[in-house]
Amino acid sequence: MKAALVLFLAVVAVCALVPGPVSAQLVLYDNFEAKVLDPSKWTASESSADGIDILESARMINTELVYGFKGLEILNRSYANTESDTGRLGSYDRVLFTDGSHIMTIQAKVVVNKFQATTCSTNPGATEPRARIGGMFFNIGTAIPEDNTNDIFAFIAIGRPTDSSEPANVLNVYGIVSLCNNANCSVTTQIHKEDMGTVNKKKVKVGVSWDPSNNQFLFQKGRTTQIWNNIAPVGGPPGTPRGGNKRIEINHLIPNCATSPRPMSYMDAFFDDIKIETLP
Repeated sequence: MKAALVLFLAVVAVCALVPGPVSAQLVLYDNFEAKVLDPSKWTASESSADGIDILESARMINTELVYGFKGLEILNRSYANTESDTGRLGSYDRVLFTDGSHIMTIQAKVVVNKFQATTCSTNPGATEPRARIGGMFFNIGTAIPEDNTNDIFAFIAIGRPTDSSEPANVLNVYGIVSLCNNANCSVTTQIHKEDMGTVNKKKVKVGVSWDPSNNQFLFQKGRTTQIWNNIAPVGGPPGTPRGGNKRIEINHLIPNCATSPRPMSYMDAFFDDIKIETLP
């Protein structure tokens, strides 16, 4: 396993820009036209690392006021751990596919309506609120059920770190591929980060996909897809529950801060037209 992991972390990436969607075989999973979330399609959770306080949180079908569509609204406001001045911790509010076992592609239309983030004067780490779709796609070895260790996860994210050099109200779009290093994936190793450009607070189509036949990850923003080829050993399905906890979420990274004022991260985003591709 150690040899395989060393090989994995020595990954060689080749990126290409190609037009069109992540996949031509996408089917609509949910467009949130019902009054409430469908429990046959979704489950939900929210959580935070020790010391982080979630003070505002919601997930519901609602009408987005700028574009006028019905969609899934998720909002979350979280405050930093105050016991340290080093490192960053996270929190999230998410809905998960009830069974993501065969889902290889997730696509969504996303509008970030509001975001706020404050920093710590004694910790240089950036605060970042972000909207994400993705999950765990495979394990590099033989997974232990209900255990994230050695699972590979990929997301496409729309966020804005407080150290961003972009103009106000402009968010970064990027793809992430990482390795879970422990059972609850609280410790991770980032393998690849794919810059997908920027977007302001407007509706954008984004997607993430794993192509197992070619061992490629694909990240979509609008009409552009970026492909990342890797040599990661594919051992089998992820150990993470529900076929990889594939999900739609608001996720925060907040620097620990023992001084006042306490850093805060907030985002309110809408998700619509969730499409997926599954393996037979």
